[in-house]
Amino acid sequence: MKLTTREMTHIALGTALLGVGALLKIPSPVAEYFTLQLPFLILIGIVMGPKKATYAAFLYMLGGLAGIPWFASGGGFMYIVRPTFGFIVSFIFAAYIAGQGSKANRPERASAYSILASVFVWVFGMLYYTFIVRTFSGSDFTYKLALIGILSPDFYTDMILTVGFTFIGFKVKKLLPTAHDRFEEELV
Repeated sequence: MKLTTREMTHIALGTALLGVGALLKIPSPVAEYFTLQLPFLILIGIVMGPKKATYAAFLYMLGGLAGIPWFASGGGFMYIVRPTFGFIVSFIFAAYIAGQGSKANRPERASAYSILASVFVWVFGMLYYTFIVRTFSGSDFTYKLALIGILSPDFYTDMILTVGFTFIGFKVKKLLPTAHDRFEEELV
């Protein structure tokens, strides 16, 4: 599949935005912190669409595994055995789902795709978390507890941010074509 220079630039910017989102840590009463990766993932899905957003999430994961320290707790290949790596893997699929929302003609409709993407991230992430914890620490943490644990305050915060960033994404998406057109006019 051939990508234009413009598409590659968009993908690189989306990838960088995910990296920035991982570094923006907000204290949490449940976990030590949560990051803005998921809201930023929703934003790039809405602004860039499913194809470019999926590439950006995949590139983000590959870059982190290659050693770029832009995951919330660093980077490197051994990150795959960290309990939270499942959230990063889920971003690839969630980017596609959120990107489908970019095709909706109203942010209210796109919010359904964004919420579905966010729920997918939480479910997949918690199932992976449970698998790693049970496999490597011998814990008796159950999958049922993991799924119940999804209903933490962090989950609800992510859902609110998901809807908010969907609306922001629609505003940004409307502004981009006019900004691009003005830039090209100035070049001529």
